[in-house]
Amino acid sequence: MTDDTRWQLLLPSGLRNLPADLAAVVVLVFLTIAAVVLPGIRTTPLRVLFGLPFVLFVPGYAFIAALFPEQGHGPSDEETPDAG
Repeated sequence: MTDDTRWQLLLPSGLRNLPADLAAVVVLVFLTIAAVVLPGIRTTPLRVLFGLPFVLFVPGYAFIAALFPEQGHGPSDEETPDAG
């Protein structure tokens, strides 16, 4: 168990490929939903603390992340055989 990547094998394959920044956005979304829905937190300032970044930051960040994804290995990155 000295290998640091062993814990990733416990995750489904879809989650293994999820970038860390978008995973943080998903966590913020669930925290915001919890702050709005749960009765004990609904009336506290935590709702505003999670709600403002959700309204002001998350939509723009997710939009930019969708427009400019990381460079990955796709079909266009494969080596093409020489035509000569």
